[in-house]
Amino acid sequence: MAYARRAGASIHYSAAGRGAPLVLIEGLGYGPWMWREQTGPLGAARSLLLVDNRGISPSTPLSGPYSIDEFAQDVLAVLDAEGLPRASLLGVSMGGFIAQALARLAPERVERLVLVSTSPGGPGALPMPAETWAELVRNVQGESAADRLRRTMTLALSPTFATQRPHDFDALIQARLTAPQDPQQWAWQAEAAVPF
Repeated sequence: MAYARRAGASIHYSAAGRGAPLVLIEGLGYGPWMWREQTGPLGAARSLLLVDNRGISPSTPLSGPYSIDEFAQDVLAVLDAEGLPRASLLGVSMGGFIAQALARLAPERVERLVLVSTSPGGPGALPMPAETWAELVRNVQGESAADRLRRTMTLALSPTFATQRPHDFDALIQARLTAPQDPQQWAWQAEAAVPF
């Protein structure tokens, strides 16, 4: 396990592959399990750094509200820990917000920027639909953790993924169940993402 240190916190990251550096930045509430399909193909041509944002174990938990710029500073700490003056960034969803913030804060550190399923932010950006937020935070009496994940993860995937690739969908659910995120940590990550 590798850690970068910043402002009294430990930011966990893992490395895979070889070649030019590519930093993978995960989205809201997601851990390293989200990259399981990509690390093999991407690692064949790139040195990958998979960063676990604060609030995702084993990185230091958030102790209160945080900002996207602070998450970006954490990623810069990972680059510093690896001695990398520049790297390409791939950010998904909230990870895309973080990648954009890093490019704004330290453009000289960014080789290329790859943004997936994200938003440019700002007043002209389309926010997540209110119905989606409502479904993400809805509590269903008696719902198991696995059933909650099945319900909420379908919001982040293509409409047919769960039905056309049930084995892969179940594998994602199982991976997420082995690394659950504390609801308060999720809420603080969400607080950082919403104003972007």
